[in-house]
Amino acid sequence: MRALLALAVCGVLIGCAEPKCGGSDLKYYDQALAYQLGKRGIRADVRNHGMVCVDGRHATEFDAAVREADRYFHEIADLLKDECEERAFVQWATREKLRFDVRGTTSGKRMFLLRSFNAEEVASNRQRLTRDAPKGMTCPAKS
Repeated sequence: MRALLALAVCGVLIGCAEPKCGGSDLKYYDQALAYQLGKRGIRADVRNHGMVCVDGRHATEFDAAVREADRYFHEIADLLKDECEERAFVQWATREKLRFDVRGTTSGKRMFLLRSFNAEEVASNRQRLTRDAPKGMTCPAKS
């Protein structure tokens, strides 16, 4: 009888469920995940190093938010030719207040990534990268 009472109290307080946490060290991923959770009306606790947590009762919604964030977050990228083009892209994206990151690839090249949180941002970022990015700003040839 005591076990049933304890279980009932635990269920009422919802304090027994461990928090559901996840995330990534990728720049802005925590914000993308918090955005997706917010769309579902779930408050996220964004912690250090990209960790995002919700109350354990929202574990299913958390997993759905991760899938939705992943659907848009990695969508827009461009391979950079050299450090001069990288510098031009970074200056442009900073000036435009875009969410971006530059990361190395397995081939040793550098990749410019525009981070999107939803379908509208993917479309807008794709257009910006195609139309406005300073493509072709390469370093002068050394003689």
